[in-house]
Amino acid sequence: MAGGAPEPEDFRTFIREITRRHELATKEMIRRSQEQSAEMRGQFAEMRGQFASIRDDIRANTATLQELAGAIRVHRTEFVEEMRAQRAALFAVIDRLEGPGPATSG
Repeated sequence: MAGGAPEPEDFRTFIREITRRHELATKEMIRRSQEQSAEMRGQFAEMRGQFASIRDDIRANTATLQELAGAIRVHRTEFVEEMRAQRAALFAVIDRLEGPGPATSG
């Protein structure tokens, strides 16, 4: 290469070096991509487990809430019945105090 065009052997060496560098860079990118994919799969599996746990908690809490709602309904019914009985007893007492004729609620 004495001031003219590059020698074919120099060109081949250059192309081999560029190809080698490209192959190394590509292998490194593939390796990193595989590492990141494996990490993401692990994170996804962990999140899936957490979501399953949350779902189970929600189901358990839903059952508990339904039980509580049922208990509240029973107690409300009992409360209403008790209040009616007390009101009737109060009116009976008022009727006895007033004498003949029914007491009114108004």
